[in-house]
Amino acid sequence: MNIAFFVDPMNYRGIANSSFQYALYNEKILNNKSIIFHNKNLQNEKTVISKFKKKFKVIEITNFKEIDLYKDKLKLDFLYLQKGGEKDQTYSKKNQNTSSLCLSSKIISNSWIQIFRYI
Repeated sequence: MNIAFFVDPMNYRGIANSSFQYALYNEKILNNKSIIFHNKNLQNEKTVISKFKKKFKVIEITNFKEIDLYKDKLKLDFLYLQKGGEKDQTYSKKNQNTSSLCLSSKIISNSWIQIFRYI
């Protein structure tokens, strides 16, 4: 399977670090292909982008909705998101969405896991 991961932005903080680990073990343990999308208009750390590019196909986008344009081209099976959990526009209309949520669970997703109910 081809699993897309969205990292916004590419930095040394939590979501980028955990997405790297999830994408890495998605390939090592599950034998899937990991593809990374990130917003090129944010304050991204070049060293973090380089780290991702050494292991994965990395695609820079300017708008989250661009991910849907890659569904057929890259044969994407799932899009994995890490989010706070509030309903927003960060979900794919063409891909199967799967999410890890930190706060609430009011999200549009095909599958999700709530990490912390209270912080």
